[in-house]
Order: sequence, then C-alpha cells, then structure tokens
Amino acid sequence: MIKRPIEAVLFDCDGTLVDDLDVHARLWPAIFQEFNIGGFDTKAGLSVGKYLKEKGFSSDKIRKFWKRFSGMEFDLEPKIFSGVNELLRILKQKGILIAIVTNRPTTRNYLRFLVQAGLDIESVDFFVNHDFIPSLIKLRPNQFSAPIGKPHLEFLRPIIKILKNIEKFPRSVLTVGDSWADLGLAKNLSSQFAGVLSGPVRSVQKWKEFGIRNRDVIFKEVSGLIKIFE
Repeated sequence: MIKRPIEAVLFDCDGTLVDDLDVHARLWPAIFQEFNIGGFDTKAGLSVGKYLKEKGFSSDKIRKFWKRFSGMEFDLEPKIFSGVNELLRILKQKGILIAIVTNRPTTRNYLRFLVQAGLDIESVDFFVNHDFIPSLIKLRPNQFSAPIGKPHLEFLRPIIKILKNIEKFPRSVLTVGDSWADLGLAKNLSSQFAGVLSGPVRSVQKWKEFGIRNRDVIFKEVSGLIKIFE
C-alpha cells in the first residue's frame, strides 16, 4: 500500500515508461555483432559501458557505440506504454515532482527518443542519466549526468538536495521501476517502491526473489498508478 503524501516520483525509463524490451532484444545482438563484441548478457544487470571498457574500448569508441545504439533505436521507434502521459499529467496537476532516472547514457538522441515515443517531456522536472565515461553534452538545464548508476544512491546526487527538501523525505518519494536496480535504488534511498511487470521482471514471485518489501506494490504496467493518484 502506497502511503501518502507522495511529493516526488522517480521513474525508470526502459520497460517502465517506454515499451522497448522487444526492440532491445533485436538491437543488442545486431550492435554487438557490428562492433565485434560477443558473450555479453544484457540481462545480467551489469554496465555495458564498463564491459566495453574492459574489452579495451577507448572513451571515444564507447561514445561512438552509444551514438550508434541510440540511432538504431530511434529508427525502430518504440512507444510509451498506455496511460503514461495521463499519469504524468495527474502528478503534475498535484504538484508532485517528476523525474526520469535511468542507467541510459546521455546521447543527443535521448530526449528526441522520448518525444518520438510519445512521452510529454515538458511534464518531467528532472532527467538523470548514468554516464560511465564523462558526458560531453548536456541536453537541457534540467538534465543531469551521474558517474555511478543505479542502484547506488550516489546516482541521485544531481537531484538529492532537491529531494531532501520535500516534505517527509524519504517516505514521500516513490521510486517506480522494472528491475532489481530500481528496487535497490528505492531501498538505498529508503523510499517507497512500485514495481511493474512490463520489463524483464514478469512475475510477482521474481520480485519476491529480488527482495521486494511488504510495503511495496506491484502493477502490471505503470498505468496502474493512475487510480492511486487520481
């Protein structure tokens, strides 16, 4: 059961807001083959950037890899899940802070990708991306780069002072995601958590194996939160 008040919601991106699991299942093998990379399990929860570094990729080549990835992904045109913009609109009307926090790196296509997917990015207060190597770009003033990814609390450093200023922090923060990393971030932040079954975790049992807490909630898709906030 989600306890009120909720003053901030931290959304994961892939598999939570954007329905791109099938797109990525096609894309990863293709780009790994193109860059002559083999044997990497994208479901293992490891950093692709770190793996590329271990394979001897220079920072420049890693940036080229992500540029190519974002271009290929953009061409495949994944879309947001049903009800995402309605949920964002409801949260915005209630004055609840909205952030998209993702282990995606910062690429020039990122915000264009979200717009193409149909997401109303003007409803989002902050965007936080994880960059294993320093990002050379900043997409807009409310978009930040973090050197450490989820589930580490350090990932939220760009916006943690803002979060700490909200009433009844951290209980008033709700983290929403589809993976163990999102749950881990919620635990490290001591926030409430809502898990979805629209990403790699497809069962309540799997969430239990990841250590979901009794106070946490699970929805089929993120649109399940609409009834909680409307």
